[in-house]
Amino acid sequence: MIDTHAHLHMHHFDPDRGAVLARDFVLGITGILEASVSRESWPLMSWIAGDPRIALAAGVHPHEARHWQPGYPERVLSHGSVVAIGEVGLDAVKTYSPREDQLRVFSHQVQMAVEADLPLVLHCREAFDDLFRILEQTGRGRLRGVFHCFSGTGAHLERALAMGFYIGVSGSVTLPGSHVHRLLRRIPAERLLLETDAPYLAPAPERGKRNEPAFIFHTLKAVARALGMEESRLEQVVDSNARALFRWAPPRSAGEVHRTGRL
Repeated sequence: MIDTHAHLHMHHFDPDRGAVLARDFVLGITGILEASVSRESWPLMSWIAGDPRIALAAGVHPHEARHWQPGYPERVLSHGSVVAIGEVGLDAVKTYSPREDQLRVFSHQVQMAVEADLPLVLHCREAFDDLFRILEQTGRGRLRGVFHCFSGTGAHLERALAMGFYIGVSGSVTLPGSHVHRLLRRIPAERLLLETDAPYLAPAPERGKRNEPAFIFHTLKAVARALGMEESRLEQVVDSNARALFRWAPPRSAGEVHRTGRL
C-alpha cells in the first residue's frame, strides 16, 4: 500500500522516526511520498529518502510563502528521489502568509512543474478560484498532479477532474458527516489516491493520535466500503494510480530493497 502524502520529517517523529518507518513497512506500507513544506525541510527529507521506498515532493507550502527564497526547490529537483513538486498551493483559511505572497510563490512553482514535467501536489483551502486560474493561465494545459486532501465542492471536483487531476482522500473520509465521503462515488477509480497527511488527520479509529502511514489501512477500508469494492482490489487500483501519476515504482519486496544497497 502506497501512502501518497506524509510529512515524516516533522518534529512529531523526532523521538522514534526509524521505529515508525520499520513498523509501517512490516504492516504493509510499500511506498511513501514525503512532501516538503519549506527549504528547511530538505536536509532531513533527503536523509529519509535514503530508503528507496520513500520518494520526495519538493516545494514551498502556502503557509511558508512569505519566507520564499530563490533557489529552492529548483536546486533539489535533480535529486534522484524527487518525483513531484509539492506541497504547494493556496490557503485562505490560515493566512500565515499574505495572499500576494501565496499567489506569487504558487505561480512560480506551477511554472517549475511545467518546465520540469513533474506533477503538482496541491494544497487548497477556500481558494479554488485563484488556484484554478493560475493552473489554467500558467500551466497552459501541460500539468498533472493531485489535489491533496481534497476539500472542495462537487463543482470544484468536476473542474479538477476535467483538467486531468487526481483526487487525494485522507483519513478525514472516516469521520461522521465527511463531505468527501459524499463525493466519493463521483471520483473515477482511476483518478483516486489515498494518503495520510501524517502526522495530521488521523482516521476515526485513531483520532487524537499522531497519524502514521500505516493508519492508511483505516482509510482504505472506509473508502472500499463506500464504493462497494474489495479492499484488496481498491489497494491495487490506487497504488497503480500512484505509480502512474508520479512515474515511480517503489520496490515490491524486501529483496528489491536489499539489492539497492540503501537504507
